[in-house]
Amino acid sequence: MAALKTTLDDLERQLRNTDKLHNLSKYRRIAQEIQDTENDISATERNIKSAEEPPPPLLQPLPASKDLAMKIIFFLEMPRHFQVLLRLSFMAQQMLLPRQQVVIIKGTGGQEEKIDIQQLITVEAFELDWNSYYTGHRGLRSPVSLQATLASKYDKPKGKLGPSNVMSYQNDSDGVWHPDGMIPGLWWKGGTLGPDMRGEWFDPWKSIPAKITVNHWVEALPTDCRHMQWAMTLDGYDRGNLPLANQNSKPRWLSKPQFLSFALLRAFPNLQDRKVCVALHEGSLPLEQVSCFVPAASRLV
Repeated sequence: MAALKTTLDDLERQLRNTDKLHNLSKYRRIAQEIQDTENDISATERNIKSAEEPPPPLLQPLPASKDLAMKIIFFLEMPRHFQVLLRLSFMAQQMLLPRQQVVIIKGTGGQEEKIDIQQLITVEAFELDWNSYYTGHRGLRSPVSLQATLASKYDKPKGKLGPSNVMSYQNDSDGVWHPDGMIPGLWWKGGTLGPDMRGEWFDPWKSIPAKITVNHWVEALPTDCRHMQWAMTLDGYDRGNLPLANQNSKPRWLSKPQFLSFALLRAFPNLQDRKVCVALHEGSLPLEQVSCFVPAASRLV
């Protein structure tokens, strides 16, 4: 490049010293040489700029940290027994959720409340699938296929990494990226059976209101005894006061001791097994009545 610029300066000097009127051919020759030299300089500048462009970033398949890398490798190469345990863990937790997307909870006054279960447990879709990323960036082995998806909510970087010019590269880490910040997680859509699939990613461990779990799992009393459904729940420390406060809801076929024995079966401190044994021993529950037999039987299961 320096030689070309020196040549250009010499040619321009010769051009200024050439009389165009008396030596037109020489003038034209020098002008053409100047044009050719300028073209050579432009081409050389383009070549230099292209040569100084950094190479594409090198995305490593695993984190630089050994501890993080071992966690990723475990899930990508998970032994079969652990795969089964993973699926069973997710399915067992999912079984605690109502299958329907919307549940209707009836209050003690007969009012209905609609709760969207799907909205409560849905999680955002992931940005990076570790299986695809690992195999697409020189992973040494094909990862196993899990029922849950190992992923991250953050994606790999787009575009250039490191210095914008190769002359600025100082060490081996320039232009190299490790996915240490891509915190892994497990995304779940449900089991393999149709009724267990929800169609969207969701978290079966996500906290939901206790009344939803109670409504889903607590045995419902017959219609004629639905006004005593409150006695079936396990709603905290104050449940023990409700039987005394709700004596007006006592059906005629229960005496006061029988009503209190019935209503206190599931009251705090949740000693229902002992309470059932006491009720059976003392005969304080008319088990021939369905509304008493159902909750009593559910204590013994």
